[in-house]
Amino acid sequence: TFGTGSTTPLVLVDGIERSMDLVDADDIATFSILKDATATAVYGVRGANGIILITAKRGMEGTPKINVKAEFGMTQPTKLPKMANTRQWLDFYDELCRDSPTGEQGFSDYERQMYLSGRDPDLYPNVDWVNTIFKDLAMTGRVHASVTGGSPTIRYYVSASYYTEGGMFNVADNDRYNAQMNFNKYSFRSNIDIDITKSTQLGLSLAAPPVLCLLGAGWLARRFSLGPWVYFAAIVLGLGAAACTFAEFVKMFRRKNGKK
Repeated sequence: TFGTGSTTPLVLVDGIERSMDLVDADDIATFSILKDATATAVYGVRGANGIILITAKRGMEGTPKINVKAEFGMTQPTKLPKMANTRQWLDFYDELCRDSPTGEQGFSDYERQMYLSGRDPDLYPNVDWVNTIFKDLAMTGRVHASVTGGSPTIRYYVSASYYTEGGMFNVADNDRYNAQMNFNKYSFRSNIDIDITKSTQLGLSLAAPPVLCLLGAGWLARRFSLGPWVYFAAIVLGLGAAACTFAEFVKMFRRKNGKK
């Protein structure tokens, strides 16, 4: 490494520098790591911290193949502190007061009874904050869908994935603000290869969501209180429609120029 700058390796996806967070594991065809000076010399100073080469999957000739993969799981805290209950806290506080050189008074019998009985939770609260704030577990889910196929002249690979990880906080339902610390990730990819002539091939690789599709899905989700899965379905349909439209355009272009 040089200086005090970034120490992260250079990540190239299909020859383009980008973050690994934008690549879904199911979209990877090959994964290589270059560390020696000879292999990284061609990339100059940017390859000083190593290079990660990722090649995404591409379409293959054949009938369309649809793959759908769904995974669901649960997460929970590794360990939570065991807190003292109300009775233990009252006993500890009274013991500290008795040993205090200032002669501070502890809780009276009436106050102890009010804390323990819970008859006045506003003035004498008795709350287990760990169980109140945290859930016992949270759900996680991941869905990946892809369509691949093509003809001898046009091959395509279209995929979309959605990953969600629920938060561990017990939060109140509030339409204006969500205090939950959850995580949602969307990944999208469309790779199309077209043989324009016997010696010329056109490759189109997209790894960004269609903006209009996202905006429309977001409006539907907010308007009808639908879940985030609407985004996933809308992106799959949008990418599939875009790929089919582009393929039909190329077919029309080839027919117009007298090519089959």
